[in-house]
Amino acid sequence: MISVKSTGAAIAKGALPYLCRYLGVNAAFRAARSKSLLVLTYHSVVRDQHYSGVHSDYTVSLKTFREEMTMLARSCQPVSISDLADWWTGKADLPKHPVLVTFDDGYMNNLTNAAPVLLGLGIPALFNICTGYIESAQALWILEIYWRVLHWPNATIPTPGAGIDRTVDPQGRALLAGSVREACKKLPHEECERYLDRLREVEISDSREEKEEVFGFLDWDGVRRLKNKGFEIGSHTVEHPILTRISLDRVDHELRASKLAIEEQIGGVCRCFAYPNGSEPDISSAIAGRVQEAGYDFAFTTIGGFCSRNVNRFELGRICIPGNLSPSAFLNRISGCYSLVKQYVG
Repeated sequence: MISVKSTGAAIAKGALPYLCRYLGVNAAFRAARSKSLLVLTYHSVVRDQHYSGVHSDYTVSLKTFREEMTMLARSCQPVSISDLADWWTGKADLPKHPVLVTFDDGYMNNLTNAAPVLLGLGIPALFNICTGYIESAQALWILEIYWRVLHWPNATIPTPGAGIDRTVDPQGRALLAGSVREACKKLPHEECERYLDRLREVEISDSREEKEEVFGFLDWDGVRRLKNKGFEIGSHTVEHPILTRISLDRVDHELRASKLAIEEQIGGVCRCFAYPNGSEPDISSAIAGRVQEAGYDFAFTTIGGFCSRNVNRFELGRICIPGNLSPSAFLNRISGCYSLVKQYVG
């Protein structure tokens, strides 16, 4: 039974972005943060026929992305990593309402779908890539776990950690896939790899075209094409392990090997790094120090909030943009009002 309280909370959560937009709350928040840098995080931008909403944490439809970038260009001033560097060193000021658009992982659809929209609107962007997946047919490990649980063909499925089989409820499959994915993020990376190997023992039937559209990675030629179009290429490690779940020796390898590979392939400097997952439990001061020692200029988390020059440049916050936002909800996020909404209604 659905309680009145939970129903009321859901209604409030859906209505607040509209109220914030039409009552001028968003505008007030934007005015108060006009000199602070907004950094957005995207992942995968898929053609409309391949967007189902199932992977909405990581995917945005091309139609929605075009609409969001159009709104962004009207309400903010897009800036580049070079602009960020000049601002940070005091060489130049940023314009009012500056915004930096970033992408994580390194999907082919960043080149085929996202880049034309960005170029058409004159929006710079930073693409942070996992070098170990470039030119690979393999899906990113955390998304492969989600995808395999989502499409699991058997009546029971092994679970991470203790490994006890769990009954698969077809109606709650997406919820189960999401909970398994989040559970794996909290485990040592080697344990996640063993669990994924168990899932791979069962063959999954799927749409190859849809899988390539959603999960397919760039090749190095595609990376160079993005660079030649004027976009910045950053690192998102080699294999996308959550850095607090691996040894510091492997952290150093993930940071340095990915940076070296990018620089060799693009013939330029890799200045930026994005932490895998990037929430508070996924970073530490020790790891941020190693990012600096590896030679990066800036590093980005997924901890929401605007950026100023008095924060650590190796722990810059970003606001994630999922694929299921209404226009009002998108404007709510880029205004800075979203954090207040989240605080009160979850």
